[in-house]
Amino acid sequence: MSKNKVLLVYVQEYGLVDPAQKYSPNIVYMPLGVLYLGSYLKARGIEVGILDTRLQKKEDFLAALKNMIPETYLVGLSVMSPYIKPALDITRLVKSMDPSVRTVWGGIHATLFPLPTLRNEAIDYVIVKEGEKGLFQLAQTKYRSISDLGGIPNLFFKKDGKISQNPSGEPETFSAIGLPDYSLVNTEIYFNRIVLDGRPMRVAEVITARGCPHQCAFCVNVVIYHRHWYGETVSELEENLDLLIGKYNIKHVFFLDEDFFCNPARLKDFLPMIGRKNITWETSCRVDYLNDTYVNDRLLEDLRKKGCVKLRFGVESGSLRILELLKKEITPAQSLEAVKKTFSHGMIPSVSFMMGVPGETIEDILMTMALIVKMFEVAPNLDLIGPQVFRPYPGGELFETAQKMGLKVPEKLDDWSDFFIADYRETLPWIKEKDLFNRIILFRNILRRPRGNGLYWWIKRMLLKFHLKTKLCLIPANYYLYLIFKRILRRN
Repeated sequence: MSKNKVLLVYVQEYGLVDPAQKYSPNIVYMPLGVLYLGSYLKARGIEVGILDTRLQKKEDFLAALKNMIPETYLVGLSVMSPYIKPALDITRLVKSMDPSVRTVWGGIHATLFPLPTLRNEAIDYVIVKEGEKGLFQLAQTKYRSISDLGGIPNLFFKKDGKISQNPSGEPETFSAIGLPDYSLVNTEIYFNRIVLDGRPMRVAEVITARGCPHQCAFCVNVVIYHRHWYGETVSELEENLDLLIGKYNIKHVFFLDEDFFCNPARLKDFLPMIGRKNITWETSCRVDYLNDTYVNDRLLEDLRKKGCVKLRFGVESGSLRILELLKKEITPAQSLEAVKKTFSHGMIPSVSFMMGVPGETIEDILMTMALIVKMFEVAPNLDLIGPQVFRPYPGGELFETAQKMGLKVPEKLDDWSDFFIADYRETLPWIKEKDLFNRIILFRNILRRPRGNGLYWWIKRMLLKFHLKTKLCLIPANYYLYLIFKRILRRN
């Protein structure tokens, strides 16, 4: 069997999707990173296969991988820091089956730590940042000597026992990358989803831009894209939407851009186009964009008329001090007003929060919880994400702060998975009250219970405010009483 294929692997957890379920309750987004890479290669004559660990149990995935190795000469893995261990297991399995198969790592972790990544004996190459052009040129070197690698952009490789680094190249434009070739994956697994109010829908994720112009201290985009943003034209985006709607019967689109609203001129052209598509959609927006001069009441009304049903906001904290530490350039008052306005215009406001930030106090966290309570008061349909425990992802400015405050960072590639598997409620060195997060989770559970009638909501709101004043100390007792009464009511 001739080796003519490049195999791309998206690595996360195994078996998140049950093939027996037509509509998956789990959120398994299309692996757009590897899909764009594969589409770019295929359009230029390279035979491509794609595997996704989330779609199969581990034993089934490894069996599929073994079946593909005899026809494969290059395996590329897209790897995030929490999934180093399964990625290494896959890479080592490839090498044990056929040492001649070359392995290349890309993705966030390899971009941030190319040298420690490449020092692993099972990894032959690392491509940092955008990978389309570099991976294609690497795939072309199928049977060439290592001396031919010098001109490949963003490539790190081993030569004479040392690691060599090629200069960075200019990223490809979206027009050069082209449309995703959805035939490379099993679209039915990704497109059939349960969303919004629990209804099954045909859903697709779409990326229309890369990068972000802002400077959040916890975000790796600042390191990777250096606050640069570049996006598709509206005509390019429309071509992709027409393909999704016409061929795959997509009814709802989630635009995954970090900052969908950062280009007002493009948004102005986008809205008339999306309004003609007869679909619903959602995306992310900064809360400070909702003001009298940009995303005002008139534009919010237009968004709703053009099919927008949800706006997602990265609020992160209810403490102005922490927001300044995070360099969010927003205020809690702006966040509350954004939620209120989104709800008033018939859309679902979705908000994400974090806790356990280096330097954060109990008072800061209580401010966050108080803000969430206020948000539920102005928007009963609020979609609350978190507050999730801060995970110190490498690359962001806050990661360096975490190290200075005692965070132990792995030195070897193999240790990174354990670093991210650890229970951060126990291991973040700046957290003194180790049971605090458990109390916050219980408080969040009360928040997320159905609002009920007016009297029920009034009682619940008074209870929440009482717990905030007592710094959540009585939350466990309250929660256990709730469980007891619930059990008694069920018996009766």
